[in-house]
Amino acid sequence: MKKLKLFGSAPTICSDKNRKWADGKVKALGVWFCIDCEERKKKNYEEQVHKIEDILNNWRNKRLTLISKIAVIKALAASQVVFILSSTTSCLKSLKEISNLLKFLWDNKGDKIERTEMIADYQDGGQKMLEIIEFNKALKISWILKYISNDCKSKWKRFFDFHLSKVGGKLVFMIGNVAPKDAKSTQFKRLFHPGTY
Repeated sequence: MKKLKLFGSAPTICSDKNRKWADGKVKALGVWFCIDCEERKKKNYEEQVHKIEDILNNWRNKRLTLISKIAVIKALAASQVVFILSSTTSCLKSLKEISNLLKFLWDNKGDKIERTEMIADYQDGGQKMLEIIEFNKALKISWILKYISNDCKSKWKRFFDFHLSKVGGKLVFMIGNVAPKDAKSTQFKRLFHPGTY
C-alpha cells in the first residue's frame, strides 16, 4: 500500500489488489484507446459513422429545403465527429464513408451541383456546405495554431516540444514545412499531420 496525493487533495490510500485493468482497449471521455492503431481507428470511427447514418436517415423523409439539409449536416451530423477528428488520428476510409453519406443533400442521388461549388462562400455562389475531409484538416491545423501561440499555456505542448525538438521545434511551423526525410523520422507526421489518414 502506498500513499498518493492527487491534484492537491488530502493523501489517499491506494492499493492495486482490487483494481481491474482493461485488456487491450479502454474508453475514456468518449474516445477508445487501443494498443493496436488500426483497432483504435475502427472503434472510434465506426461508431460515429453509424450515428451519422442514423441521424441522416431520421431526417431523410422530412421535406427539407437545401439550406435546411445543410443545417442538419453541420449541426447534427458533423457534430458527432468533431471531438474524434480533433483528438485522434484520422481514418480516410471512414471520412470517405461520411462524405458518401452527405449525399443526403441530394436525396442520396449524385451531386446535382459540384461539391466544390456548394462549399464555396455565399458571395462566391456557394452555400457553405461542409466538406468533411477539409474540415478534418482544419481541425488538425487548429492544434498547430494553438501550439505556436504564446497565449496557450497547456501542458500537452510539452509532448509536441519533445517530438519536434529533433526537427527544430516551433520554428518548423514558423519558417516552413518539415522536410520529407525529417517527417519520416518522427512520429509527428503519422499522428498529427493534417494530411495523414
